[in-house]
Amino acid sequence: MEDCLTLSMGVVGQFEGLQERRPWRGMIRWTKVRTGEETANIGYVFYPRGEESRWEGRLTLKYMITRSQFGGEDEVTEVEYGTDLETTACNFGGERWWFRCPLVKNGTPCERRCFKLYEPPGADYFGCRECYDLTYHSAQTAHEFDRLYKHIADEMDAPFESVKDALGSGPPGVW
Repeated sequence: MEDCLTLSMGVVGQFEGLQERRPWRGMIRWTKVRTGEETANIGYVFYPRGEESRWEGRLTLKYMITRSQFGGEDEVTEVEYGTDLETTACNFGGERWWFRCPLVKNGTPCERRCFKLYEPPGADYFGCRECYDLTYHSAQTAHEFDRLYKHIADEMDAPFESVKDALGSGPPGVW
């Protein structure tokens, strides 16, 4: 997940149009922290709809994807699609805005409510973590020795937890 472009409602929620409930257009830019070099940008248009008790909206994203072709010209694809936005009431007043995941998986629209959308390397669209099956690197490495422990437990005909407890929770030198 660390390699993905992330579209966060924390950033989108700062748009004047979202706060003022009026149409709004602009640009979102991603930059490298160390150099300040722009790595990606996306144009957007926000259209609100709804009423005081429940606001919704549509965020249309428009951007170009450039893929380098070995020994040839770069392939440029223009992408434009929308994602729905909605609000929920907060416990102590106010409201929280959410994205609805715009991806379709196995012929079914996801429409999962989420605070962030991700675009993994090589993907053309932003979507939720579940659609892209994304996890943090720490979650991927946290259980990397479980398969080995299970194999040892099976070979010894011992309970998995006792093998795991005896061998520790990581590679040598990490305990």
